[in-house]
Amino acid sequence: MSTPINKTDNKINVTQFHVREYDDFEFPEKLEKNGFKIVEMYGQGSLFHEKLYGVGGRSGLFPFLKIGFHRLLPQGLRNFFKEIILCDPEQELRIKRDNWRSSAVQIAICKLK
Repeated sequence: MSTPINKTDNKINVTQFHVREYDDFEFPEKLEKNGFKIVEMYGQGSLFHEKLYGVGGRSGLFPFLKIGFHRLLPQGLRNFFKEIILCDPEQELRIKRDNWRSSAVQIAICKLK
């Protein structure tokens, strides 16, 4: 099973094909509560996502962006810094084991308990 990682407060009907999205803590918890045993977790993302969420979902830029301080900057300056600091979000999307907290999509390989 998979879902985009969504660490914002808006998690319902965010993307066309997902009724609800989950953050990296809610998703495994939801699976376990509904009778699944997680065998392995994977993440699909890029260097952009690792910089945004940090390694293992810690120490990234997302907590600062969630506060909204970047909105004080003009859009052009925000885009400039985004390209320099974060890079292209579509660049080299890869599926890697155990990086699901630092990716765009979290993937759980499960079996029924």
